[in-house]
Amino acid sequence: MLVDGRAVPDGSVVTADLCIIGSGAAGITIARELAGSTLDVVVLESGALELDTRTQNLYKGQFVGQPVSAELESTRMRYFGGTTNHWAGNCYPLDPADFESKPYVERSGWPFSYEDLEPYYLRAADTCQIGPFRFDWQFGVEKGAQAPPELESHTFRGIARQITEARFGEVYRSTLVDAANIRVLLWSNVVELLTAPDDARRVDAVQVATLAGPKFQVQATAFVLATGGIEVPRVLLASNSRIPKGIGNSHDLVGRCFADHPNVLMALALLRADAPYHTAKTVLVDSAGVPHPVGIAMWLRLRRRALRASQLLSAQISAIDPSVVQAIGITQREWPELFERSAQIDALLATSGAPTAEPRAFLVNMEQEPNLASRVRLARKKDALGMPTVHVDWRLTRDDRVRTFRTARLFAEQVARAGLGRARVVLSGYEAGSAIHTDEQIDNAALDFIVGSNMHHMGTARMHRSPRQGVVDEHCRVHDVKNLFIGGSAVFPTTGASPPTMTIVALATRLADHLRTKVLAA
Repeated sequence: MLVDGRAVPDGSVVTADLCIIGSGAAGITIARELAGSTLDVVVLESGALELDTRTQNLYKGQFVGQPVSAELESTRMRYFGGTTNHWAGNCYPLDPADFESKPYVERSGWPFSYEDLEPYYLRAADTCQIGPFRFDWQFGVEKGAQAPPELESHTFRGIARQITEARFGEVYRSTLVDAANIRVLLWSNVVELLTAPDDARRVDAVQVATLAGPKFQVQATAFVLATGGIEVPRVLLASNSRIPKGIGNSHDLVGRCFADHPNVLMALALLRADAPYHTAKTVLVDSAGVPHPVGIAMWLRLRRRALRASQLLSAQISAIDPSVVQAIGITQREWPELFERSAQIDALLATSGAPTAEPRAFLVNMEQEPNLASRVRLARKKDALGMPTVHVDWRLTRDDRVRTFRTARLFAEQVARAGLGRARVVLSGYEAGSAIHTDEQIDNAALDFIVGSNMHHMGTARMHRSPRQGVVDEHCRVHDVKNLFIGGSAVFPTTGASPPTMTIVALATRLADHLRTKVLAA
């Protein structure tokens, strides 16, 4: 059932077994999993079924750390379906190594393994409407992509991301609307989580406000906050009328370890004209010539042994057309000039060992290490509902930059070893890159290359078994609160280099099972 929250009487109380705050990938997945059950479920959505400018502006805030070439409110969508309304559709799970603790990275590791999450990844593949649960390069070849790359080695492995066109707000609207046990309240903004007067470890209700004026509460047995990696800490920190530090923040961890997937144009390569290279996207067509909704994006990723041997973090690499450089947010310095500078191209061509060669640019998506100084904080400014806006202080560490450079250097070395041509390390306009060869030079270099954002907001309510190291436990329950759970990428303790949505859906599916069988079981 769809309900217009603006029509709910002012001061009234809505009751349910479960209240889900947010209708993005996580919120819709949980509601879909519980549709048709005996549980009374309320889903609260700030917006409606289409984009509304005034509602979208509730996301306004500031990036105050690492430069990001976008306004904060443009990086997420505040209406039914959430940011799946404009996502690129890339689906690829985290790698098994991404779940492991790394001795050279503080705060790394998940409280469970890839094998524990794999059954939920299989279900997430269905929810995301992709093909078989396969992401190996051969799968891409079978679907019509290019042949396996000669760059595949002990250092890199070819992967095939699957690309879906599923917009959750469209494909699952009828599932939620037609379910007798689900009410979706539109135009309904949660402005505070209210703990019980006699028990600060239990959320009793959420305060809901509408831009039209009416305010009401939703009381439930359990609550799931699934509003994204920026809005989750905003709501937790702003819920401070009874707990001054904010809910879940007894150890000052809410909002910390904010992470993105930094993207860096890392190398120029002159490849033999007949050499295979990675394409950003291959759109598939079936035998009848009808476009298929699933595409394939061909990438390279660092193997686990290379990560461990070089003390690196996850990275995924793809060829990219220089003409789309500005579209991914790297607009500073002279990248087009660097790429087209004929003297450099000629010099590379002379040593490529091939009579003809094609220049290619390569992009790397990196994992960044958990960093307490990288955080989401409340600002003094208030939005139209009286909630504090946020400052997003995204920060990279020196080690993040060193690892990016080492990854680029490994790639350049592999191009040469494979006999494909020559590559030059050019980290988004950092011209000194090609002159750095030794570890000592790397350690002493400025490494002030330009970093782009993938707008993947993660880590701000990180998962850990200990409340001193995480906001939520292994079941996504807030340590300090008995009946409050977090859905989405905010709980990622580390991020890998994979697009986050498929992992968000897998975790949400796992959480739905936990809520049904453990938390809300009759």
